[in-house]
Amino acid sequence: QQEEEEATRVAKIKAEEEAAAQKKLAEQQEAEERLALEQKAKDDAAKEAQLKAQQEEEEATRVAKIKAEEEAAAQKKLAEQQEAEERLALEQKAKDDAAKEAQLKAQQEEEEA
Repeated sequence: QQEEEEATRVAKIKAEEEAAAQKKLAEQQEAEERLALEQKAKDDAAKEAQLKAQQEEEEATRVAKIKAEEEAAAQKKLAEQQEAEERLALEQKAKDDAAKEAQLKAQQEEEEA
């Protein structure tokens, strides 16, 4: 009977140790899974932040390019306008000079007559 009680006691201790070992293993696996999920969340957040930063940079580049193109177009338009004004001024001067020349010639002919 004592041997049987001892065997039962030993079996009970082994069962408790096995249960404790199983519980410890389960807790460890749970902790590892939790850490893995936290790491994945961090990685996902970092990826998301990087993607957002890249998109913002691309958008800023696109906007800057558009502004530069608009500025270049405005400069070109201004240059064309100035060129047209200078051309008109030269044409007007040529007309004025021709009119003066004709008036002078007419005056000389009148004086000659």
